[in-house]
Amino acid sequence: STSMGIQSRTVGSVFLSGPLTIAGVIRVYPTVRVDLYSDSGEEFTFGAGFVWETGPTTSLKLSLAKSFRAPTLSELYYPFMSNPLLAPERGWHADLGFSLLDDNLRVESALFFRAMTDEIKYYPPTFIPENIASSVYAGLEIQLEWEFMPRVFAEAAYTFLDSFDLSHGASLADDLRVPLVPMHELHLYLSYRTKQTVIRAGIDFMSDRYTDATLSDRLPPHLILNANLRHAATDFMTLILAVDNILNTAYQLADGYPLPGLTVRVGAEFHF
Repeated sequence: STSMGIQSRTVGSVFLSGPLTIAGVIRVYPTVRVDLYSDSGEEFTFGAGFVWETGPTTSLKLSLAKSFRAPTLSELYYPFMSNPLLAPERGWHADLGFSLLDDNLRVESALFFRAMTDEIKYYPPTFIPENIASSVYAGLEIQLEWEFMPRVFAEAAYTFLDSFDLSHGASLADDLRVPLVPMHELHLYLSYRTKQTVIRAGIDFMSDRYTDATLSDRLPPHLILNANLRHAATDFMTLILAVDNILNTAYQLADGYPLPGLTVRVGAEFHF
C-alpha cells in the first residue's frame, strides 16, 4: 500500500517455445506468449530466432519479435514519482547478426531495428515516467575479443544508435533524437589473464545526448580511463583492486547528477 491506496494487479500467462533444426545447419527458436492483465487486458506476443551455421566457426543470426511491457505498479502509483496515466509499451524488433568464434578471436556483430509505441522513459529532473507516443531506433553493435599474444587480449565494443522521436506528428526527416540516448559508445580494453590473475585497463567513451524531452540542451561527450586487477587468492576468495576514472574526468550520465572523479576501490569476493 502507498499514500495513493492499495493497488493490485493479476496476471495470467501462457508461454510456448520449442527449438527446431532445419537441414542440420539452421536452428530455429520460435516463441509464443499470451498474457492476461487485470488492468490492461489480453496481450499476444511472439518471436523467432534463426541461427545458420555457415562454417565451423561462423554463423549468421536473425531474430524477429513483437514485445509488450505493462507499466509497473510503482511506475503507476509510487508517491511523487509515478504517472497513473501511463499506457503499456509495445514494440517490434528485428536483428541481423554475424558471429565468429575462433581459437584466438571472437567477433559478434549485429544490425538492429526497433519501432516502439508508447515507450516508457524517465527524464530528469523529476524522473517521473512518461510515454513517448512513437519512437524508432536503428543501429549497429560490434564486439571483438582477440588474443594477439599468449594471455594478452584486446577487447573492443562499439555501438552506433540512431534514435528518432516521432511523437506529435514528427517524421524521420525532422531528426528529433530520443533524450539521453547517445549515438556512439565505444569501449577499448587490454587485459592480461592467467589462471589466477586478470589485469585490465582501457577507456569508455560516450558521445553527446539530449538532456531531456525539450531537446534544448545536451550533455557533452566524455572519455573515461579505468584499470583493475583481480587475483584469485584462494578457491573461494578473489581480491580486487580498481582505479576508476584515472583522468579525473568530470562527466554526467543524467543532467544534474555528476559521477565520481578519480576513485580507488579495494575489495574481495567470496565464493561458496
